[in-house]
Amino acid sequence: MWTRVLRDRDLVATIAPNLQPFSDYVAPAAKVVSTGWGSRGRRKRMLDAAVRHAVDFGTWQSLVRSG
Repeated sequence: MWTRVLRDRDLVATIAPNLQPFSDYVAPAAKVVSTGWGSRGRRKRMLDAAVRHAVDFGTWQSLVRSG
């Protein structure tokens, strides 16, 4: 279900506003995960980017073999 909804969010104007609560959840969740590492500076920025990438639905979708 999420696959089609996220795929179409840029194509169907009514989808993006309805996905805002999902986006509002994912961003703080990534921050909570990266906070537990206690990193600072450049290492923290890289960790934050890696965690955001890991929790992004598109990342998980790319790992699933299609077809």
